[in-house]
Amino acid sequence: MVVIASDLNLYEPSLVAVTDADPVGGAISGSLARVDGIVDEIFFTSSSKALGGGNNTRYSKVFARNDNSADTLSDVRVYLGNVEHFGQIAFALEQSAGIAILDGDQIIASPQTAPVVSSFSQVATYAAGITVGADGLLGPLKAQGVWIRQIITEGINADGSAFVDVVFGNN
Repeated sequence: MVVIASDLNLYEPSLVAVTDADPVGGAISGSLARVDGIVDEIFFTSSSKALGGGNNTRYSKVFARNDNSADTLSDVRVYLGNVEHFGQIAFALEQSAGIAILDGDQIIASPQTAPVVSSFSQVATYAAGITVGADGLLGPLKAQGVWIRQIITEGINADGSAFVDVVFGNN
């Protein structure tokens, strides 16, 4: 059996924020709730701060999962595709001791609390993409946690319908 496009899916974490006071993250959702591209699914609608108030930075998490039960996907990389407002969205892979890990369960206190990652990236091509796990392998039924950072510039409004693709795949 070969891994095919329909085997690669994005899933919600167990904790999805609906207010700025809610925790975010955890392990992959026990119900395997897929990210289907509906409004407010990754980030809920939020306003910017008034001019002079600074940017509104928020964080959310998704899991990129290989749903194939038998085969490993190799040379897997994550990158941004079709970003509507480049510069406002960046991502980082879930890590432990600075190394990307699979099936992670990091939780942050609120959407405004930064996760523990080495850095956020805005790479937008496969060639420049960030390698999944320690070795680029995404085994059967394994998932990579992906933290997403959204920066809403002061004085503007943003909503959960802004289009972002977090893409993962291999050559």
